[in-house]
Amino acid sequence: MDTDSKKIQFKNVISETLFLSLIPIISYAIAAAYEVGYNTYFNIPLELISVSAFNIFSSIVASLSFLIIFIGIFQGLFLMFGKIDVAKHPVEEIVFFRLIPMYFLLLISLISFGFKQWKDVVPIIFICLIDTLVYLILPVFRKDKSISYVEQIKHENEQEKQKFKGSSNIVQNILNSYGIKYHNIGILVFLVYTLILSAYGFGKRTAIEQDSFFVSKTNPNIAYLRFYNDKIISAVYSVDDNTITSLMVESSPPDNGIQIIKRKIGVLKPLDPIR
Repeated sequence: MDTDSKKIQFKNVISETLFLSLIPIISYAIAAAYEVGYNTYFNIPLELISVSAFNIFSSIVASLSFLIIFIGIFQGLFLMFGKIDVAKHPVEEIVFFRLIPMYFLLLISLISFGFKQWKDVVPIIFICLIDTLVYLILPVFRKDKSISYVEQIKHENEQEKQKFKGSSNIVQNILNSYGIKYHNIGILVFLVYTLILSAYGFGKRTAIEQDSFFVSKTNPNIAYLRFYNDKIISAVYSVDDNTITSLMVESSPPDNGIQIIKRKIGVLKPLDPIR
């Protein structure tokens, strides 16, 4: 094996190891984002957030499941449209293999937050619009009018491909499986960012729509919001309008024990609702 082959192999091992090592870190970030979203709605101090091993494991399973579905959808898309002659249809290549995946992730974020909370996904909307502007709109205003719009896009595609020429690692292989050969870094970063933001949105949506809580048997106006390994966070609420009047934090397990029962009490309103 020559020196160049050894360097490439070593580089690939580092890339794959780095990618695999990032999975638990990203999963922790997703689990923490969910807790932040939930607790933010109820105005629970973020310093009280705890992320357990179970939360991380759940986020790993959810993330991998989402990734498998994501790859499966676009694997099918690639099988349907993968025979596009990019020399003649560079616009279709950008639309099918870059913009559609990004707008699909935007849809996932909107579903996570709920369409009524669309303002929370403005950053993702902005990124999608910027991508559309850069890859499809700006070539219209090209300086060299002697070449056509399609030729300009083809030229820009070739330039971007050259930047990633020779790159080969597990991330590249996964994305190549459904036709994304040179947008790997941008799509991967956008995917991770979208997953974390969607976890935050799903946590917030859960808090907004939750109507069943564990409540105290002895004090029915106390609802338990979060059970952590070292603490329990509960809320005292008004039974008249379900508005939270105060939050309580006690150690877990509690010194005197508690008696709880899950009951449908309706949606709780934070004392100072987030708009």
